[in-house]
Amino acid sequence: LLALADKLGIAHEQTAAVGDSDNDRSMILAAGRGFVVSNANESLKADADEIICSNDEHAMAWIYNQYFEKN
Repeated sequence: LLALADKLGIAHEQTAAVGDSDNDRSMILAAGRGFVVSNANESLKADADEIICSNDEHAMAWIYNQYFEKN
């Protein structure tokens, strides 16, 4: 995530990650904003900046509607 941000000239604080499992932890922690879905592992939820809807409820659409559509 951060290597791609560097390549694209995006500040690390401007990155976001979405996860649901322990294998997503490093990405969630590295991102400027770490989203974890509500049906994720409980241990991962502790690392989230925000817990959002479940992955069955179109998590990416939820993020888009909350953070981008209004702009």
